[in-house]
Parts: sequence; C-alpha cells; structure tokens
Amino acid sequence: AVFPALDDSDCCRFLLRVTVPEGLPSPIRDLLLAVEPSFAQGEGKNFSHMVAPSLADTPPAPITFISSPSTASVIGSGSELAAPNRDAIDDMIPDYSVASYVGDAGAEQFKVVGRLMLDWFKTYCDLKPEESILEVGCGIGRIAIPLTQYLTTGRYEGFDIVRHGIEWCQQKVKPRYPNFNFFLADVYNKHYQPDGKQAASGYIFPFGDGTFDFVFLTSVFTHMMPTDVEHYTAEIGRVLKPGGRCFCTIYSISEEAR
Repeated sequence: AVFPALDDSDCCRFLLRVTVPEGLPSPIRDLLLAVEPSFAQGEGKNFSHMVAPSLADTPPAPITFISSPSTASVIGSGSELAAPNRDAIDDMIPDYSVASYVGDAGAEQFKVVGRLMLDWFKTYCDLKPEESILEVGCGIGRIAIPLTQYLTTGRYEGFDIVRHGIEWCQQKVKPRYPNFNFFLADVYNKHYQPDGKQAASGYIFPFGDGTFDFVFLTSVFTHMMPTDVEHYTAEIGRVLKPGGRCFCTIYSISEEAR
C-alpha cells in the first residue's frame, strides 16, 4: 500500500498486520522483518528488525503478525500497538536505565537477541539442557536469562567486569534458578572497571581444567587488546572438556570484509 504524502514529517510509525500463512511451525519463533516503505514521493530507506514473539505457543486461528511488505497493510499510526504478552522471563528483564551498555534498544529487543543467541547455540553448537556452560562477559544477563528456560539440569557460570550487571543477575536470576551463578571478575578496564586489580592478560578463570562443555562470549574480544585475547583464548581452552565447544563473536578484518 502507498501511504499519502507525509510532508514536513521527520519520522512516522505504523502498525503492520498480516495473516500468518498456514504451515508455519508452532510455536512461532522470532522473525526477521525487512520493509522498504513506499510513499507518494518515492521509496524510503530499507528497515530491518528482529520481531519478538508476541503469540502464545499454540496460537488461535486466525492470527495476525508482522510479515513481509508484499502482504502487509497500513492500519494505523502505531499508537494502538498492544502490549506484548508477559512470559516467564519478563520479571528478570532489566530496565534500560541500567542495561543500555549492552545495546540501547529496549526490553523486547533484549529478549529477542538473547533468544536468537540461544537458538544459534542449539543449532550450531549442539547445546544440550544438561550441559555445563561458562559465559565470559555475561553483562546483565541478556543471554543467561533465556537460557534459564532451557538449561534444566545443567549448570551455568557467568562473569563480567561491570558490577551493576552482576548485581542485577544475582538479585533477579540466581534466586529463581540456583543452577545459575554470576560473579564479578576483578579485572582492570579503563571504562568498565577502573578499580580492577588484575590485568586481563593475567586473569586466571577460577575453574579447574576440563570443567565446561560449552563456553561462549559475545562482544568481549571486540573490547580487548590482542595479548588479552590470546590469554583468554588459552583459558577457554583450559577450562573446556575434551570435545567441548566455544562460540564467540569477533571482528573479522579481511579483504572480503573491507
């Protein structure tokens, strides 16, 4: 649909409603929405966004949800967007006054990213609910929180150098899920922990050799110097069990990336 002219508008907001095609798996998972708005003056900029689940595990029929621009229609200004249904992890989701350092995008995006990472762990790393997990740089629980719904008989350890993130997880997550543990690493960082006592290049993870089935870290190496990364990589290898797996995010600088 082509919306009428929006002269002198810096931005606008729409609610897109479509009918979900038959045959989609249930429960409906997170979706990637890509929209290129079309106005009387021409086409707008392409917009991509991960859409959080907003339906029950067994949705009634007929149902509506955000989908592709080819089937979407504009039905309002966005002011009538319904509040998302609460789920099991909502009481653990932090307010963005304390969580903006892990991505300032709001509570729904916080949940979407965490659940997306969990799906990747299961798909690409064969993560099992009974395994032992270490998260290096757990932040304020963006991935640990959705993991609570999957790691039923396993064990989770997470550490970080941002104190208030650890305190949030200790207060909001651990009392509900005692198999989840969070602690502050006493590592110096000019921006995140200027009173830290140890250099990252000398920090020994407080676990024995071969403790974990799975270690993961997201947006950690991107904040570290090469010597620190080398040391953390060695520590990850030390605490992993034989055949254990590691998932990490990095900047890949190559000719293709350039």
